[in-house]
Amino acid sequence: MVLDVEHPKIGPMRALGMPAKLSETPATVRRPAPLLGQHSEQILAEGGFDHSDVLRWIEQGIVEQAPVPGDPPPPGTAEPTEPGPAGEAPTTTDR
Repeated sequence: MVLDVEHPKIGPMRALGMPAKLSETPATVRRPAPLLGQHSEQILAEGGFDHSDVLRWIEQGIVEQAPVPGDPPPPGTAEPTEPGPAGEAPTTTDR
């Protein structure tokens, strides 16, 4: 039920497989789960929200948006810098 999958941005991860097992039409995982906020702008646009409002909500932290590779993290966020000893959380540095 738990699968090891390769995510294009975060690397190897574990994901849930399909709970129903069908003999003639077996299910497969074709793509990884989206990142938090990956589709926020598109979903709100489809809901009829004004693009300028959506951008303002993202800037205010009301709406989450997935980070763009290469962009610096938002102020006040911590990013792991070094792995911790086995079984411990990694150390972080505020940027």
